[in-house]
Amino acid sequence: MLKVQLTRTACDAYGLYDYRVVPFGGTPYITISGEIYLDDEQIGRMTMYELSNDINLEEMAYQIPGDILVIAENICDNNGKIKEEYAINEKFVILDNIFIEPEYRNNGYGTLAVKHLFTTLNDAYNWKIGTIVVYASAYDFDDIEEANIDILNDNSEKLIKFYQKSKFEHIGNNVMIRKGD
Repeated sequence: MLKVQLTRTACDAYGLYDYRVVPFGGTPYITISGEIYLDDEQIGRMTMYELSNDINLEEMAYQIPGDILVIAENICDNNGKIKEEYAINEKFVILDNIFIEPEYRNNGYGTLAVKHLFTTLNDAYNWKIGTIVVYASAYDFDDIEEANIDILNDNSEKLIKFYQKSKFEHIGNNVMIRKGD
């Protein structure tokens, strides 16, 4: 049986803190780490960021690790606020990455974990998440070092199709969005 175990931690520009207190300043955000298990064996992991729609996402993008700036450039207006056309509810999640161990890939485990992400998040924290946003860019460090654009593009195309199977809509520049069920 596939399950995702989540851990929720508050962060700011200076590091990790207890989610109730952010003592040193910076704009707080919540990191959600997920471990993906098949029966009792860990087969993958994911990282997400829980945010609210009233923040300036472009400013936050410089604090949050990952490809958040690309997402912000595609879903925000000139003031850094999320465009009304995306109608993101009070809370939303940016899925930064999902990783399945190579020996478990192509068995549908990643798709299953992402398809049920809303249910997993809502059950774990007893709140209604409205939207999940992701930047679907697949690369590994060898591809970047060698600047093999063909491999990067091919991997990104595969990742876009992966998220489309899980009801994500491609809105441009490899940014994808999925509204709650």
